Amino acid sequence: MKVFVKLLARIAEKAVKPEAWIHLNEDSTLQDLLERVAEELGVKVDLNQEDIVILVNGRSIEFLNGVKTKLRDEDVVVIMPPAAGG
Repeated sequence: MKVFVKLLARIAEKAVKPEAWIHLNEDSTLQDLLERVAEELGVKVDLNQEDIVILVNGRSIEFLNGVKTKLRDEDVVVIMPPAAGG
C-alpha cells in the first residue's frame, strides 16, 4: 500500500523533501510509517522527545490508537509542530 506523508514547518525544513508517497506493507501501523519516514525523508520523529502533532486523514492520533493506528492504502498523514497562538 502507499501512504501520502506531508511534513510541515520546522519538521519539513529538516527533511530531504517535505512530502512523499511512502510504500508500506499491508497492515502497517503509524509506527511502521514513522520508521520509513526516517529512512526515506531523513527525519526521525520521536514522540517522546518532541512536541509533535500527527494527523491521519485529518484526525489527531490522540483520538485514534496513537502509533498503533492501522494505516490504509492512500491515507494522508500530516506531521507538524503544534500550532500556537496568542
